[in-house]
Amino acid sequence: MSEDPKGTGQDQSGTGEEWLDIFRSLGQQVRKDAARVVGAPDDADWRTIGDHTTEAARKGAADVVDMPNDASWDEIGGKIESTVRGGIAQVIGEDDDADWKEIGQAIEDRVHGLMNDLFGSKKTEKADDVVDPWEGKEDA
Repeated sequence: MSEDPKGTGQDQSGTGEEWLDIFRSLGQQVRKDAARVVGAPDDADWRTIGDHTTEAARKGAADVVDMPNDASWDEIGGKIESTVRGGIAQVIGEDDDADWKEIGQAIEDRVHGLMNDLFGSKKTEKADDVVDPWEGKEDA
C-alpha cells in the first residue's frame, strides 16, 4: 500500500492509472467524434479520418459552387475561375465569357484613358509655335 500523504486513508497507487484511463477515453472520444463529423465510421483510424476530411472538403466546395457532389477538384476550380473571371468582366463592361487577355486589355485601355483625361497634355499651341530656349544664344 502506498503512503497517504494527506492522511485521507485512501490508497494513492491507482491514481496514475485512473488518469491514464480517463485521458485514453478522452482521446478515443475525440477520434470518434472527428470520424462522425467527416462521415467516417466511428472506429476509423486517423488516416481514414484524414481521407474522409479531404472528401468532405471537396463535397463542401462542390456544394458551394452549385456543382454535383462527385465533381473533381479540377472541375470545382474551373467553375470558380470561370465565375470570378465572368464577374470581373461584367464589372468592366466586357462579355461574361471574355478571357483574361481581353479583360486585361480592357482594364489597361480604361486606365490609359483615365490617365490621359487627368494628366494628358492639352495641346493649345501648334507645333510651329514651339520656342527653343537655346536658339540665338551663343557660347560664351
